[in-house]
Amino acid sequence: MNYLVPVGGRQTEELDSRLVRFLKPKDASQLIHRIQHAARDSGKVVEFIGPHGGEGTSTIAREFAILMTQRSNRPILLLDLDIPINGHRDWFAENTNLISTSIKVVIPHGRLMFHRVGTSPLVISELVLDHRGINPLNDLIVGRQTLDQLRDVFSLIIADAPPLKESFEGVAFSAHADATVMVIEAERTRAPVAQDLSERLKDMGAQLVGFVFNKRRYYVPDFLYREL
Repeated sequence: MNYLVPVGGRQTEELDSRLVRFLKPKDASQLIHRIQHAARDSGKVVEFIGPHGGEGTSTIAREFAILMTQRSNRPILLLDLDIPINGHRDWFAENTNLISTSIKVVIPHGRLMFHRVGTSPLVISELVLDHRGINPLNDLIVGRQTLDQLRDVFSLIIADAPPLKESFEGVAFSAHADATVMVIEAERTRAPVAQDLSERLKDMGAQLVGFVFNKRRYYVPDFLYREL
């Protein structure tokens, strides 16, 4: 069974581009180009993951989702796998006031909620667990074929994965994604830490398509960078 009715029709309420503050247009364009060459024409799953918390992975995943909704009116899912934080719903509720009525699906150990952002094509997932300490990510997304069902509904699934330092689940999930993007905080994350995550992803067979260096500091004015 499908969990959601596809979000069809024309987009009647755009998400404000000012919501995108950290993902640089050049980085976004490069990611889009690389992801377009992933295996699937529809139902693609793109995973964003970082070595540890605080890299800005959730922010980059969210901003990428916003940018993609501005390019298409086909349904897009922001799949929040960073359990139990589930911060995307609260962020959109606070910054857009566009969160609409939820669809609830009962799962083992909890409920999987879906929230549409206004009348845009964007839908946000939220996993609500009945008990702390339970992380049914593998059973939910892979073992119960949930991911394949979601592929049938959404043209693009953007997965915000938990960092490696907190859980191996995000790395394990990469084996089921069509493309994986590493998010690294510039000038903070040490090279061996980033290399370790990269090697673990490749060991899982992940299709690593690129890196986003978040929170970069420019010591030369932007206009000079454009001239270099």
